Amino acid sequence: KARASVDFSTKLWRVAGPYVGLGPHVRGEIVGSLSERCEWNYGLYAGATADFGVDVKILGFGITKGYDFTIAEFPIEENRGSCPDAAVLDPLVPDNLHASRDGLDAIDVSWDRWSYGGSQPVGYEVQYGVPADRGIAWRTGAKTTGRSYRHEGIRPNRRYCFRVQTLVADRKSGFGRSKCINTPQDEVQPSTPEGVFARALSPSVISLTWEASTDDWGVGRYLVWEPNEEGYGRGITRDLSYNITELNSNTEYCFGVQAADTAGNTSETSGQACATTLHEPNWRFRAACTGDDDYQVEHRFHLDEEHGGALVSVDDTQKDYDDVPAVHALTGSYNQHEYLLDGKVFWWFAGAPGVRTDTFSANLSSGDTGDLTTEKGGPGAGCDLVVRFTRLDGSEGAATPPAAKKPFTAPLPDGQETIRRRR
Repeated sequence: KARASVDFSTKLWRVAGPYVGLGPHVRGEIVGSLSERCEWNYGLYAGATADFGVDVKILGFGITKGYDFTIAEFPIEENRGSCPDAAVLDPLVPDNLHASRDGLDAIDVSWDRWSYGGSQPVGYEVQYGVPADRGIAWRTGAKTTGRSYRHEGIRPNRRYCFRVQTLVADRKSGFGRSKCINTPQDEVQPSTPEGVFARALSPSVISLTWEASTDDWGVGRYLVWEPNEEGYGRGITRDLSYNITELNSNTEYCFGVQAADTAGNTSETSGQACATTLHEPNWRFRAACTGDDDYQVEHRFHLDEEHGGALVSVDDTQKDYDDVPAVHALTGSYNQHEYLLDGKVFWWFAGAPGVRTDTFSANLSSGDTGDLTTEKGGPGAGCDLVVRFTRLDGSEGAATPPAAKKPFTAPLPDGQETIRRRR
């Protein structure tokens, strides 16, 4: 700030030292501000000034004590300018950068706001990195208008470094000195996974599920093992389930699960969970509306022809002729002495009341039943249905079926199919 003024005062009253004066007043002023745009103001003002005081002489020395004040002032000219581009100053680097660890969960970073000329920053950019042999590869953690940042997902036995720069309009302050903090060692192993369960999904796939393990720093992944002399590893996952593929059909497999934390500590291996893969499908089921040349439903299943009374249970989803979603289930029992499969097909159509039921009796001795008519029942609408069963191994009959180790279990369907429905 720079001010200059000129005052003209005329003494109006003076008695034995005291006086009172009045006169014109002229003042010029320039005010500069080192703000984000380095702006400055100047003005010229005129007015009237009154003053009063006292003159005293003591032992030949004169002492004057006076006071003046502006009665009125009026602007003659006011204007605003700006500094040249070269004089525009960059923002200042934030002060007092501080970092502290919040338990094992996160690191809290804070800093002080800079200020000059009354200007305020638009925001801050926080970067973080982990020192390595080739230096620190800095990454942006956040851009914020506040003066703090929380860095989550930290790992043990690491050194984390942080730096902050100020953002003002289209300019940046640059980064000051970084602040680093170390995380402690992790020597605690995770808990052993529990509730491990194995279920066969198809002749070549077994699904494994388990409950989550716990760890002070958090579990990073799970290791799936097939216990044997070599401890064969089957896979690694971050989920609580894993599908083991490329297995042999009708074969028992056992698996264990091990948890590992982010520091590499591993738990004890869980107890084994076993399951037997399904038989390879040996029959094909097809269905269509009477009179249609193409079968609109087709999938494969395994029938245990060696044991009487084996239960057939196959289900699938599809859409009908009008593109309405539908679900069907094939159930029945098999008489291995007479090669008869007595069963039903249940249908559920979206938006339709009740369940439609189609009943049939199929003689499987020839290996191909041809189209068999069914007896429709229930409130569900639709066309008259025909079904057909065909062996997949090419044999002429079911008199000498392949060996089976256990009763029928439904295999994985071949895929989404379509069935037509006539109203």
